Amino acid sequence: MSEVMRFENPQGFSLVPDPAKSTWWTTIYQYRAKTHPLTFVHSDGTRYQPDKHFFTDQGSIPRFPPFVRMCVCKDRFLGFYLHDSGYMDGGLWTDGVFRHMTRKQVDDLLYEMILADPIPGNKATAWLIWVHVRMYGGFCGWHKRDVGKTKPPTIDPHQAGGVIRQA
Repeated sequence: MSEVMRFENPQGFSLVPDPAKSTWWTTIYQYRAKTHPLTFVHSDGTRYQPDKHFFTDQGSIPRFPPFVRMCVCKDRFLGFYLHDSGYMDGGLWTDGVFRHMTRKQVDDLLYEMILADPIPGNKATAWLIWVHVRMYGGFCGWHKRDVGKTKPPTIDPHQAGGVIRQA
């Protein structure tokens, strides 16, 4: 059975600016998952979650030239967080288990997440972002750290009220 792609718990995280890691061209944030973490549910039922703590620049949208930010804001899509976590770790948590993914798989998932965002992007915007991460994303930090130490808590969708299982 095919599900509608969607995000669950869109407020399931906090962002704190990190001046030590920020640069003149972008602000870097510490992403920290809350008890009910941000989750993307794919049409095949797979539940994707980012790591519970990592650094993100949200969307890698440069400050210059300024017209680029007029087209796409760096904090516009929730998928940017899963994409950054996927790039940093070389994969994402899927249904409570870490799954190694290729850059292309993470980039393709970003395209789908943009279309499924609570305020969805259109296919042209999703394609434009996808093309740019395919062309330039690998330079920025593919698979920079080991995973398995900071697994996020997961919500069991099969139990009433989404009971939390601590990993």
